[in-house]
Amino acid sequence: MKIKNVGKEIRGKKILKNITLEVEQGEILGLLGPNGAGKTTLFRLITNLMRPSEGNIYVNGIDANSNHVQAAHHIGAIIEVPHMYPYLTAYNNLKHFSLYSNHSPDKEKILEVLSIVGLKEAVQKKVRTFSLGMKQRLGLAQALLQNPDLILLDEPTNGMDPMGVKAFREHLHYLTKERKKTVVISSHLLNEMEFLCDRVAFMSNGEILAIESIKKEDKEKQVTKIEVDQTQLATQLLSDYTSTYDLISVEGNLLVFLVLRDNISDLLSLFIQHQIKVYGVQIQPCNLEEKFMRIMQEARA
Repeated sequence: MKIKNVGKEIRGKKILKNITLEVEQGEILGLLGPNGAGKTTLFRLITNLMRPSEGNIYVNGIDANSNHVQAAHHIGAIIEVPHMYPYLTAYNNLKHFSLYSNHSPDKEKILEVLSIVGLKEAVQKKVRTFSLGMKQRLGLAQALLQNPDLILLDEPTNGMDPMGVKAFREHLHYLTKERKKTVVISSHLLNEMEFLCDRVAFMSNGEILAIESIKKEDKEKQVTKIEVDQTQLATQLLSDYTSTYDLISVEGNLLVFLVLRDNISDLLSLFIQHQIKVYGVQIQPCNLEEKFMRIMQEARA
């Protein structure tokens, strides 16, 4: 999926501003931001429930604006809460959905998607007996029913218990890594997104502020604050120094780095070698919460 310079204006107010994004096959991309950031609006544009005021959206190379019916065949979505008939069984809910979508019900396909999401034993159970986690997984089965290439999930783990969240995560990883589906998932739950996603796009006020990878090597980096007496000389040295670090900011006499733990001693040696006094070192893990707070603070600055 490719999104190029997409904007949305409603009654003179810009809801989305210049959104540009590309998601690869087999990837889970997270949209992370506070309520009102524009995540659900973006999903509505991708599924053509709303039309963009500007820009283009491509699904499998198809322009979703000019060929929305064709593009829709490649999309499965849960936007907000999946709506099911409580007095119908899981099987009959999906059968009804097939008919509603102008597709002939395929028993084998229905049983397959129920098996994929872990509801094989609940085929003939009525949805009113389901836990919230089971209902969310049934919503995922509905999204998978037409074998889409792109799956959009809007806050899918809201209200789930820890076991339900874990099961849901396993199903998504199976779909992306084994079935090569592309998943875009929106949430404001930082910890869950860290486990689920390959990359995260941070959103606020209708804009994408940054897109960051959540790879194993990135998780091993530490946010490290080094207090020195000569910040100007230190930053000059760092501009010529190649290592596995990112200088995030300079806060007074504090240099704030994102750096592998094994490379912290190299930075300290560099400063001492050039007679820069080091007064203190603070180290903390670089989790998604830390990244989120840093990016939001930078946006407000």
